[in-house]
Amino acid sequence: MRKNLVLFIHGLTGGTDTWKNSNSESFSDLLMRNEQIKEKFDFMEFEYFTKIVNVKNSMISQGLVKLVNYVPGVNFKGPQRKKNVSFMTLSEELATFIQFDCNEYSNILIVAHSMGGLIGKKFILDLNSNNYDDIQSEVLGYISLATPHKGSIPAALFGKVNVNLKELGPLSKEVSDVNDCWVENIESMPNSRYVIAKNDDYVNQISSVPSSTNKKKFKSFLVDHDHTSICKPESVADLSLKIVEKFILETIQEIDLNQSLKLKYDPSLNSYDKEIFVVKMLLAQIDDKLIDDAKESFFYADVILKSAPKKDRDIFDDLKIKVLSMYKTYSSCSSNKSNSEVVQYIHKKIIELDKSAIDCVLQYVSFIHKKGLLHHESNKKNLKVNWCKSIDLEQIHEEIKTNA
Repeated sequence: MRKNLVLFIHGLTGGTDTWKNSNSESFSDLLMRNEQIKEKFDFMEFEYFTKIVNVKNSMISQGLVKLVNYVPGVNFKGPQRKKNVSFMTLSEELATFIQFDCNEYSNILIVAHSMGGLIGKKFILDLNSNNYDDIQSEVLGYISLATPHKGSIPAALFGKVNVNLKELGPLSKEVSDVNDCWVENIESMPNSRYVIAKNDDYVNQISSVPSSTNKKKFKSFLVDHDHTSICKPESVADLSLKIVEKFILETIQEIDLNQSLKLKYDPSLNSYDKEIFVVKMLLAQIDDKLIDDAKESFFYADVILKSAPKKDRDIFDDLKIKVLSMYKTYSSCSSNKSNSEVVQYIHKKIIELDKSAIDCVLQYVSFIHKKGLLHHESNKKNLKVNWCKSIDLEQIHEEIKTNA
């Protein structure tokens, strides 16, 4: 597996033209003007058969073809039989498409219009329920454009002529069941955004978002578009495009962070022997195993600090304050302990207080990172974190010069 994929899913009666503006530029063409997105992502469209009234491929037209072919010497080849099917069935077709046509991609971000959003939702729910064990790709993001998460009143008016219009009605059991399941399991769903078309005659604002009870969990955006224009941005300045672009960039940060979390500490590549925090520990004659532990945790904290999204930086600053406060509290209560015992004791308290006094809202931060943050603070040319009271800054500076 290599690059990441943005997968577009059109809605009812849609196709490739769904995503093209008046200049024949596609949504993906405009997104690829961002060099970071172009470098990190490929783009594909999932297309499926969808018509309001399917006269050409109806059973009657197919029957007429067969009747004509009964005439000796006549062999008229009619069109392949195609028909509208439920969005539930289309989600299975999407799964097959992803398994065989998108199998080289590690991460997928779904951008879906109208009914395409329902197809994408159903697929994600089934994927998270382990219904598709052969699909190795992970859906990291989902964004819907004017999707009738709670159905569409105009669709109900014409439901008798089309299976999709029937199931898109506001009282549709299929739509309601999928939406209820999505809302109930939102914590395990991929990061999602919901874009509302202000001038939409088919999907109202309430239906454009799965739930209006928690805006933090169901992040929505209102744009000055109708049901069709929302997925045909005319330029990079279009808000519809900007919302999707920002979401993709945030997903890139998540991908980079996940890759960083997979990095493993290698002592041969990261000795840190010339770092201030190690010098302080050597001068304090800290046990070698504890120094190695400090080096390892310093590495993981260093990786996470460099990879974390900008929005998380303030949280790290707050966490550093908590860790330093904890260090001051427990180091002052250990006068009867050796220097090594103090380090061991502080490490132990970080583990004990990981989910209480020094808890962090960032799920990817563990006690290892918190130990590392402590040693990051110790890596500064001051005595805020020091393991021996008899050692001063002058000694530390002299030791650094000696090892330089």
